[in-house]
Amino acid sequence: MTTLSDVLQTTAKTQYKNLFSNDFVVYNRQGKTWSISTTKPDNLPDYYAALLQDLIETRAYRGIPKSDLFVQQFNAKRILAGPIDLPSPTPTRTIHFHPTKTPQFAFLSNLYETAILFMDHNNPSQQFLYPSAANAYQAHRIALLSSLTAEEPAPVAIPVGDTAAKNDKPAADRRPKVKEKTRPSPTPAAEASTSAEAEESVGLPTINELPYMEPEQRIALMDQIAVAPPVQAKELASAVYYTTFHSDVDAVRKSKLIQAIVLKKFQDNPVLKTKLLNTGQVDLVEDLGHPFWGAKHPEDPALQKSYAQPITAASRNVSGRTLMAVRTALLHK
Repeated sequence: MTTLSDVLQTTAKTQYKNLFSNDFVVYNRQGKTWSISTTKPDNLPDYYAALLQDLIETRAYRGIPKSDLFVQQFNAKRILAGPIDLPSPTPTRTIHFHPTKTPQFAFLSNLYETAILFMDHNNPSQQFLYPSAANAYQAHRIALLSSLTAEEPAPVAIPVGDTAAKNDKPAADRRPKVKEKTRPSPTPAAEASTSAEAEESVGLPTINELPYMEPEQRIALMDQIAVAPPVQAKELASAVYYTTFHSDVDAVRKSKLIQAIVLKKFQDNPVLKTKLLNTGQVDLVEDLGHPFWGAKHPEDPALQKSYAQPITAASRNVSGRTLMAVRTALLHK
């Protein structure tokens, strides 16, 4: 069997310079072998979409030489080959972006499709190739939800799309009907005395057993979320909990997780990295009704007040705030 690692040995020595320009990776599904072809595919967007699917399904990217460079080259060539318009932003005080309403700024959304090589949701010692930041976040979100304090205070109801807004059943009634094991006695997590202390002390969530699910079912759900179309991945994750356990500590954990993923998103796509840096110092606000992640009114004075404070459950426009933090980090690297 010819592996992807085998066929990339030569081109990796040139930092993948000719990959996807003169050399095209091809996967034979029937023979389960990889090869390099010098024939340019007739339809490049379809080629890249199919190749990404093959890479995700086979996990063949694990063990290839200079995997980060491979993903960067793949993403850059995929954007340049497709009918994707990413004009430089016009000077403005605020960019109010949305995945479909503002096509020129759709790349800022977590739903934007670009390959991201990030920590595996089931095995942190390995990497997983996610088709978008939304897939990576929602897969890891299942683990994040499972690491909440076992006391489970009454959650703050935060609508997630139209489905949640229209569903008036209690959150417990909307959980999937999954066979339940006897739950162990809880050990309450120590609460941070201030949100600033929490921001310093809380890291990425660990993979723990999700309440109301067998371990095998939890793993299967995360695997499904990881590879689904981005919008569907979000819907699958939201089907587990329609309300968010939204303490200050949990808000910090979610913020740390999404910031790590979004940073990797732009590190893995040099074209998008340039576009992000081209936004200069303007405020980035996601056009969402969600009170934590976005804001419908980008000029709301409460946003600026929120930015000046550490992340808490009351924070606003955390998606935009994350992008601005990542932009600053990339600018100083």
